[in-house]
Amino acid sequence: MKVGDHIVLSSSVVSVYELSSDLGLIVGRKPTSKDYPDDYYVLVDGDVIHMGFAIEESNNSEVISETK
Repeated sequence: MKVGDHIVLSSSVVSVYELSSDLGLIVGRKPTSKDYPDDYYVLVDGDVIHMGFAIEESNNSEVISETK
């Protein structure tokens, strides 16, 4: 996933972050330690949410529109 991608979040991610929508837009990445992938900043329903890298796993989100 990269900045500009539109995503659909799983119901478990929506529940954990107490979101009102399962649709999001990747608006940024936050580097973590060199042992872990970057975290994400996701725009959901007008709010930017800092989410862990685990949303990139196939069962946690799906890219529905990729940035070129």
